[in-house]
Amino acid sequence: MSRRRGRRPGPRLSWLLWCGALLSPAAGYVIVSSVSWAVTNEVDEELDGASTEEALPALLGDSGSLWQRSFPASAHKEDAHLPPPEGAASDHHIPGLPFGTCLPISDGPFNNSTGIPFFYVTPKDLLVADLMKNPMASLLLPESEGEFCRKNIVDPEDPRCARLALTGQMVAVSPEEVEFAKQAMFSRHPVMRKWPRPYEWFFMKMKIEHIWLQKWYGGVADISREEYFRAVPRKA
Repeated sequence: MSRRRGRRPGPRLSWLLWCGALLSPAAGYVIVSSVSWAVTNEVDEELDGASTEEALPALLGDSGSLWQRSFPASAHKEDAHLPPPEGAASDHHIPGLPFGTCLPISDGPFNNSTGIPFFYVTPKDLLVADLMKNPMASLLLPESEGEFCRKNIVDPEDPRCARLALTGQMVAVSPEEVEFAKQAMFSRHPVMRKWPRPYEWFFMKMKIEHIWLQKWYGGVADISREEYFRAVPRKA
């Protein structure tokens, strides 16, 4: 995820996403990356069986654990010694320039995709602090799991893989939507339920304003919001 840092600029889903570069006409932009997968009963039991946040390192250290295969224990141990990220846009050394990061994403629980991107974030993240000051953002979704890329074993970055760019405002989820956001995020990324509470996690979503679709080696189609939300997700 990327945002313009420092001073405010002048006037003015199962998805596999990779970080990329996207030029945006908006005041700032965001690039998000995520891996989501179907959760088996075995994995759900493995996660639910851990009653405390301290149980997560044990899951990561288990060679037979899904979490260990996805997130090496060595990386977790190194991160455990780092202090929580602190600071705000005014503390950054590159004011006005893009700053990137990767975040999990979901547009709804399995079999209930809404097309609206939801996120689970912490205010201690510098990017989130920036979004609170200037919410304009963009999201790039490569077709890495699409028919063509999967069957032809093409890199997700290959121009022949379609990519969708969504631009809009990042806003905190209202109390009425929190339960749905929780189902959306935790059903696709169950490990989030064990993230450390001191980070004060909360839900955000993107209010989509513009949609662009690029396919093949060139050309970008401007998709209306009505057409975008009419689309029917392909069955897995």
